[in-house]
Amino acid sequence: MFSWCGFPSSLSTHLSGTHHITKDIAMKHNEEELKNLSTSSIKSHHPFKQESLTKNVVAFVIGTVQPLSIVEDPDFINIINGFDKYYKVPYTWSSPAHLPYLGATAHWVTSKFEPHEILLSMAELPYPHGSTEIKEHLFDLFNEWEIESKISAIVTDNGSNQQLKESQIYLYRQQEILQETEELEKEVENLICLDVVKANNTRWNSILYAFQRLIVLKPAISMLKASLMSDTSSYIHK
Repeated sequence: MFSWCGFPSSLSTHLSGTHHITKDIAMKHNEEELKNLSTSSIKSHHPFKQESLTKNVVAFVIGTVQPLSIVEDPDFINIINGFDKYYKVPYTWSSPAHLPYLGATAHWVTSKFEPHEILLSMAELPYPHGSTEIKEHLFDLFNEWEIESKISAIVTDNGSNQQLKESQIYLYRQQEILQETEELEKEVENLICLDVVKANNTRWNSILYAFQRLIVLKPAISMLKASLMSDTSSYIHK
């Protein structure tokens, strides 16, 4: 088949002269392909049926908190093919743009020792992906769900950027947050009201002055962060 580009004769000449592909040969090839498809034993569902079954697979993966890679597991594929040999299991679920994501799930037991689990978040994690950024993201997530004082342990994968030290992943309970806030308040009592200094490429030493001011403001910034973490009001957060 030739796409219209205003002057298709040059393309037609190239195909027939260089590759020996003429219109008759192409039409015969298409007829053979259609014939092979009609006699082939390999069948597949209608796209609407395929999509409906894929949604069921997605519901299974999410509902049972399975890794996305399970769709590529040979045993899983064998089970699906045993149930429905015409269904094509998705072979990849990765982001086409290769975007990094961070997922967090919570697990707990009731008073009757019934296990429960829920997906808290599956969000894009902008660069950088160091332990500090992951820790900050988790703290924000715990505060959003108001569970920062209810968590007893954190489990991460074995990625080097997630092997956080105990001091980094230690979760401050409510009393400890309040105690830290009181200590920081005492630290900033003697500080006067100061603004941050903006770095300016046209001013000599402006970057130095900016960091010097940040060092002075560090206790106040830390106190603000601790106060926001201990406050559950969305209005205060804004």
